Amino acid sequence: MPSLGVDEFRSIDLSDVVGGASAAVKRVPTASGVYSFFRKIKLNREDDSGEFVKEVLAYVDQPAARPHSTKCGPLHNISLESASTLSEKKLTQLHDLSSNAEFRAYLARVLSAASMLQSPMYVGKADDLQSRISQHLDPSSELATRLRQAGIVFDEAILVYTVIEESEQRSDSVLFLVEEIVSRICRPGFVLRIG
Repeated sequence: MPSLGVDEFRSIDLSDVVGGASAAVKRVPTASGVYSFFRKIKLNREDDSGEFVKEVLAYVDQPAARPHSTKCGPLHNISLESASTLSEKKLTQLHDLSSNAEFRAYLARVLSAASMLQSPMYVGKADDLQSRISQHLDPSSELATRLRQAGIVFDEAILVYTVIEESEQRSDSVLFLVEEIVSRICRPGFVLRIG
């Protein structure tokens, strides 16, 4: 996984830790901080061009945000969903290029690095990072349920966090402020409300 290049943030690939996500959370401090989850993009079938294309398209098709529905006046409802697809021309090009093993290896490396270029799925804050992140990873949590409904495997996410040190005059208001600024700039798609 590429480095974030910022000393303030630490990242853990939940799927790379022996023992899985629950073992990974034990590496997180019990301090106050702000955290986020990113989709991990990892292509597993580089040896088979057809399966490789299916994996790429599955990532392209995954929703970037949860669906939203609301009432619009007394007679109408409106629904919004995120959607993404490749054009027919790009789809044909992907199929053609994927017959080349070097292209598949190259695209797999690019997409793996792109995991940290996307908007986070979720941004949150906690007085105890380890405890709060552990709650999210419970399969029955609201966040785990939302991600599962979108076809996202939460145990394969990348966790990124920063600790807000006591020396930085941490207070609840600072924690709330940092979380809101990060959320408003990074625009996480699976947050129910900001702030």
